[in-house]
Amino acid sequence: IAIVDPSNKLREVLENLLVDANYDIIASVDSNESIEFLIESGNIPNLILTELKDENYDGFKLLTYLKKHNENNENKIVPVAMSGNIDLRREAFKFGARQFIQKADNRNDYVTFYKKKLLPLLEMIQIEKTVDQSYVINRSKSTLQQEKISAIAIGVSTGGPKAINKILPIISKNHPTIPIFIVQHMPVNFTERFAFNLNNFCTHRVSEVNSMREVQNGHIYIAKGGAHMALKKGTSLMVDTDDSPPENNCKPSVDVFLRTFADTYGKNGLTIILTGMGNDGAKSLEQIKSRGGTIFVQDESSSVVWGMPGAAVKTGFVDKIISLEQIPKEISKILQ
Repeated sequence: IAIVDPSNKLREVLENLLVDANYDIIASVDSNESIEFLIESGNIPNLILTELKDENYDGFKLLTYLKKHNENNENKIVPVAMSGNIDLRREAFKFGARQFIQKADNRNDYVTFYKKKLLPLLEMIQIEKTVDQSYVINRSKSTLQQEKISAIAIGVSTGGPKAINKILPIISKNHPTIPIFIVQHMPVNFTERFAFNLNNFCTHRVSEVNSMREVQNGHIYIAKGGAHMALKKGTSLMVDTDDSPPENNCKPSVDVFLRTFADTYGKNGLTIILTGMGNDGAKSLEQIKSRGGTIFVQDESSSVVWGMPGAAVKTGFVDKIISLEQIPKEISKILQ
């Protein structure tokens, strides 16, 4: 399922409700463009929940796009339009909206309202798959490959410290043994303090990589400011600095590390691109996907800058676009 709505609050409510009901959320965004990128890259949701009309959003443009898509593709997408305006709902029917749901008037009652209205509607659509197999909604089993994830790589830049501080302690607590590698764009002398502060809040041991060391479970490795980070195979797996020239005008560079991450962990690696300016990390995603790896990116609305995540989405290799708050839950889903 994908969600398109300009309201951060509503998207968060719908994400939590649907994840708790075992639906697979592949995107939660506030713009048509993000969904179109997702579909054109081959990540096709079975169903899209979309606002119809808002002062900052026109859902009819998305319905027009989906109608054309459904006419020309075997993989149909069910559009479910959200609106309290009956005239808009009648108009949306002409644009191919298959189902409708009234929007809640009281923001304080979002959860109760959509639990009563939305979940029964999705169950009804689920039943329809016996008649029309093109409208099946994936439940419980993720569309991602069910490989064992044995390491996580995170690339991040502008807005990164706040984002990392918000999700890393949760990930660390939920999965205390998995090794995690973080490339955060920071200058020399800043990453040591960054690692020191994270060490106070994480179950893992957090350290800056300033020399070669063996990769161990239960450790988080932070790329050193002013140096690249790389994995090296030998008798045991090592992580080390790399003094090659800057890449994408960055040192450390996400791309430099991810190439070694792809070659090391292959289908057992999970890559996450978070908020950041520029396109660092995008070039290496084809290599990660060719090795069978899984790729998540942070959505636009929860990013400080949607440069790096947006560039990643445009490659067509991203598996999921997720809000920052949902990333720990999505990691838990595939690790379980």
